[in-house]
This record gives sequence, C-alpha cells and structure tokens, in this order.
Amino acid sequence: MPTFPVVHRRHMDTFNGEVVPDIFINQDGDPFLFQLYRRWNCSKMIDCRVSNAIGGSVEARYEKSHAKGWTFETLDNAVARLAETLPPTLSVMFIIIVDDPNSPNIIHLERLFSHRVDVRIRVNKSNLGASASRNCGMLEESAADWVHFLDDDIVPDPNLLFEVEKVIRADPTAAGFVGNCQFPVARTMFQAAAHLAGVTYFWDIATKMDTDLPWGVTANLIFRRKNDGVEFDLRYPKTGGGEDIDFCMLKREASMKSGGGKLEPAPKVIVTHPWWSEGKRSYWRFYMWSIGDGALVIRFPEATYWAPNTLEAAVVIIPIFLACFLQNLTVRTLVDTVMRLGIALLALLVANVIHDLYRYLVRHPERMRELKLDLKFRGGPWLWAALVEGTFIRIFSECGRLRGVVARKEWDAFGRRFDWFAGRWGKGPRNEERRNNVERVALWLFVWGTVNMSW
Repeated sequence: MPTFPVVHRRHMDTFNGEVVPDIFINQDGDPFLFQLYRRWNCSKMIDCRVSNAIGGSVEARYEKSHAKGWTFETLDNAVARLAETLPPTLSVMFIIIVDDPNSPNIIHLERLFSHRVDVRIRVNKSNLGASASRNCGMLEESAADWVHFLDDDIVPDPNLLFEVEKVIRADPTAAGFVGNCQFPVARTMFQAAAHLAGVTYFWDIATKMDTDLPWGVTANLIFRRKNDGVEFDLRYPKTGGGEDIDFCMLKREASMKSGGGKLEPAPKVIVTHPWWSEGKRSYWRFYMWSIGDGALVIRFPEATYWAPNTLEAAVVIIPIFLACFLQNLTVRTLVDTVMRLGIALLALLVANVIHDLYRYLVRHPERMRELKLDLKFRGGPWLWAALVEGTFIRIFSECGRLRGVVARKEWDAFGRRFDWFAGRWGKGPRNEERRNNVERVALWLFVWGTVNMSW
C-alpha cells in the first residue's frame, strides 16, 4: 500500500513552505511525512496496490540516496514544531521481528496483519538472535518517540497501552519504564523450584522498587527512542542473557547525561509470561542466561564485588587436593582419589541443599509468602523437594556463569559477582550474597572433611 502524501496549507505555513527538510534527496520523504502526521492520527493510506512498470520493487533507473538517521533529530524537530499548535495525542504502530526465516508462523502472521497500516512484519534473512532483532526493530524500522519491547509469548493485560500512555505522560523525561511481568501460579515442582532459585525475581521488579530501577527484563520494557548510540550489545548470547541489563544501564546513563530522567517502575503495565516450554523441566535456559550475564562483571566493574561461590572454591581447592593424593601414583591411590573426588562433589551438592533449606525455612521464611506458589508448596515435603530442585537450578546457573568466564578468558571476573541492584539498595544485597557464599563454602569443607576423616 503506497503512500501518497498530500501536503496541507498548515504544513506549508508551519515549515515556511518547505515540504520536507533538506536532508532528503530522492528517498524517504513520504515516510517522513507519514510518520510526522501519524502522531496526530492524520496519516492515511488508500486500500489498494499499484506497481511500477519501471523501477518500483526492481532495480531503479537512478541511484537511491537515503536520508540516514531521519527518524531521530530530523523527525523530532518537525514533531516539536507541530506540537506548538496541535493538541497532544497518541498513536501506536506494531513492529514484529521474526528471527527465524523458516518459522511456519510467518504465513499466518501475514495473513492476519499484512493489510494493516499499523503493523509492520519483518523477517530476518538468518537467525540473528534477540539483541540484533531488537536493534533492527528499534533503530531501522521504528520512527516512534517511545519503544515498547514485548516478548512474542506474553499475554498483555487489556489495559496495557492505556497504562503505558499514563506513565509516559506522568513522567515524559524518564529514560524508560519497567513493566510488571507476572508468571502464572507455580503448580509443578519445576515451576516452584524456579521461583525458589531466584531466577524469576526481577521479572516483577516494578512491584518491588519505588523508583530508579537498575534494569528490567525485555519481555515488558519501555524506552525513549533517542539517537544516543545505545543499542543491544551483540556480545551476549543470541538466546539472551545479560543484554537487557547492559542496555538498561547504558540507557539510564545516557539519559541522565543529557538532562533526562531515570528508569522508573510501571507496576500497572502488566503482562503475563507463560512458563517456558509449557512448564516442562529444563535447566538449559538458565545456564545460557548465566553464560551471558557473567560478562557484566567486566562491562560494569563499578557494580561488582568479591564473593566466590562453592563452585569457584571447588575449582581452586580440588586440583590442590588431587595433586597431593597423586604424588605417589598407584592403582590403589588412583581409585582412592577418584572416590574422594566423588565425595567432594557430592558434599558440595549436600552443603548447598542444606544451606538453601536453612535460608528459606529458618532465616527468611517470610520470603516464600511473596512467591506465587500453589498451596502444596507452602510447607511439608513438597516444599522441601522444590527447595532441593531450586538448589540444582541455582548451581546449574553458576556453572553457566563460570563457563562464560572461562570461554571469554575473563580471569579478572573469577570470584566476582555482579550486583543485580547496582547499588540501589546499598550494600545489603552484596553483604547477603557474601555471607551466603562464605557459609556454603565453609559447610562444604566441613561436610567433605568429616566424610574424608571417617573414610
């Protein structure tokens, strides 16, 4: 559906007779006018299709000169000029980025939405990953003032966009807003364990912090679209992990440097995120997340602290132990050493399980009340079992983080943790993590040493 811009006299008066700015040569002028007046719902498209016998979708007879970056300052300046005389309003466009070019859903999407002017479907030529796809939608396809990132599997609240408009109008200088991303009630062991492992904590962070959030998940994230050089970093895994934190922190920093606001919570901007893979048990997602978010230690050293965990302690201590026992190598000492190594790893798991049971059942039982758990996980053997599986999920995540550090050869990151709150809650979260890790390492060495002494 081509655009045929009709320039009104008001436009000519407002812009002193200039239809489009000088930045445009022979391309992008009509999209510019469309995006300019779309903000006041004054852009229309006729319901027909035409084709050009010469040029058009095939190779043009002239060299096309695109106006680079016109969706930022050029468009912003024009919008500001019109806003002086026109009342404020809101319009929305939907940009769907399909990362898998072989997805069977493409035909279905186009059948449903290709006729709509407010829906733009773009299919990547190859699988580029989450970060590259978001950059494409945000920088290349969008001309909006604000961008709302939404995962493709979320279920939006019916009032989602109305609530987005409210928070933007209430704080128009904010760097962005973090929406409230909820999960259904955990009804299976794995779902309850995911909550207890802490991997879902930040999804509804908008309900837990009042202002100046450190970051939010991109399943429901709103940001001012500006030409500030900030985009999703492609160094993180294609499947995600760390790139949302990196993006949020840099966007907030860029906003404050230019006199703008911070990243604020939007608890009434609600979406429901289903359990991944229909709730089926899989630790792989958390492992891959951790491979990525481990890179934050080097990226943001000011937000990190020293707190080695049991896995990192084992990487240092176990080789020393092996070296001592294998000095006089015989078949007997080799078998004995292998058995002791197995005991060391088993003791590590046992120590972590015992500590997590202690944390939730004795030290902080109130924290379970905040979790959306089925009644059977509120106490008794079901809760104990979920806590044990939660420990395995947490250790699996730590394995992914350590693997990422080794793969990237970021040796300075060994033993260091990234502060998920970026200092917003003071030293409390850091001190708690340090305490937990020290207690786990000490408990592991105690259990391992006790069994070794009785061997």
